[in-house]
Amino acid sequence: DLSKLDELGCVSGHNQAAKLFNLQLHALTKKLQDQHSDSNITYVDIYTIKSNLIANYSRYGFEQPIMACCGYGGPPLNYDRRIVCGQTKVLDGTSATAQACNDSTEYV
Repeated sequence: DLSKLDELGCVSGHNQAAKLFNLQLHALTKKLQDQHSDSNITYVDIYTIKSNLIANYSRYGFEQPIMACCGYGGPPLNYDRRIVCGQTKVLDGTSATAQACNDSTEYV
């Protein structure tokens, strides 16, 4: 459903959950650091890193920000949950193969 996607083509609800999780995790790491001052606790926000990579994909030399390199279905996602990478299956009465792209370095 396209109404559930954000401006980058990602599922809005999943991204909101990830943002909330990261806020709470960051707060928890600060609390733990305060309670255990002799320890080193590192918080890494992978969501923001990946989100930046998708939003600015061309700046980083990519051509496809959200499309799977290996999949089936073509643009925009090249993804069909019924078939995994490298697999051949009959989908909707037709034989389909989830194939790898020619150049994986073009895909985030």
